Amino acid sequence: MPRPDVIDAIARDGIAVSATLGFVPGFAPPPRIAARVDGFVANLRRMRDAGVKVVCSSDGGIGPPKPHDVLPYGAAILVECGFPPIAALRAVTSLAAQVCRIGERKGRLAPGFDADLLAVEGDPLVDVTALRAVTAVFRAGHRVR
Repeated sequence: MPRPDVIDAIARDGIAVSATLGFVPGFAPPPRIAARVDGFVANLRRMRDAGVKVVCSSDGGIGPPKPHDVLPYGAAILVECGFPPIAALRAVTSLAAQVCRIGERKGRLAPGFDADLLAVEGDPLVDVTALRAVTAVFRAGHRVR
């Protein structure tokens, strides 16, 4: 059962919520999870409307539906739930870095930051699925992919 009072308290107290999202299309969730998807999406929308800081995580690497590069699918789910693309991008970058307490050196393009970059084909602010069209990856300013 939804608890709007809890969501409001989370928003009021500035608590971040990590939503474990993203899976490769074509995999059906286990029945016990599938039965809860509609409620989860509704609560995610309630959190968005209440101003809760939502960070997108993925559990990437735990199995075939969630390989290591599944996070872009999670960002797309946020957009499908009504988050603007900029909010979805922040949920996987700057806000995630802040919540992990590394926001002073990761999560943004700024002088003195670590220069961990993902180059994609297209504009993820227009179409967040562009995050799946990776053209290069940089770690500490060095190309690794």
